[in-house]
Amino acid sequence: MAYGNYLVFALFISAFIMSVILHEIAHGWMARRCGDHTAEMAGRLSLNPIHHIDPMFTIVMPLLTLAASGGQFIFGGAKPVPVNPYNFRNIEIDDLKVSVAGVVTNLAIAIACGLTLHVWIPGSLGYTLFTLVTVANLFLAFFNLVPIPPLDGSHVARFFIAKVSPEIAATYERIGIFGFILIIFFVNRFQLPIILAMDFVWSRVLFIDTHWYQVIAEFRQAF
Repeated sequence: MAYGNYLVFALFISAFIMSVILHEIAHGWMARRCGDHTAEMAGRLSLNPIHHIDPMFTIVMPLLTLAASGGQFIFGGAKPVPVNPYNFRNIEIDDLKVSVAGVVTNLAIAIACGLTLHVWIPGSLGYTLFTLVTVANLFLAFFNLVPIPPLDGSHVARFFIAKVSPEIAATYERIGIFGFILIIFFVNRFQLPIILAMDFVWSRVLFIDTHWYQVIAEFRQAF
């Protein structure tokens, strides 16, 4: 059984990496549809993980957050996809489309994997694997909707803020890279709404009777 759990873990890591890559590719793909070919020309529409590795976001930051939290929390990501909004046909609307494309992709992966849980037997390795992939993609989707730059949710928030005050929207956008510091320090503030959103999709959309956190807890105890 232990070997099976290690296999599940290895497959999950592979699926998680691919989910992050598809998230970034979705940004670039949507940008291309909106008239911006920057990501395509930079080779970022590729499934090759090497093209999406960023020394800081993919390697250094995960190690630092993991060490700082005592192994309880890890934060990182792929190299951000280069986008030039001035190539968009409609900057405001197209920027919104590009931003939510990654979130929609992760939600689609989560729903597709979650629906397969109805054909697996609870407690089986397949059920555990697809639970992990489903939950990971739900987390990626809703975490990226947090309205702190440079997460995707900040673009959504800026779109609506600009309707009220373009000046405030411009100031909000200038948070830039400092947003990562805010995310690390205030991540617990967003934990509850993210979990509630994940629970809603899990029970109300996918109609799964088992609790995802129980599956994860049992999987962790198996090691």
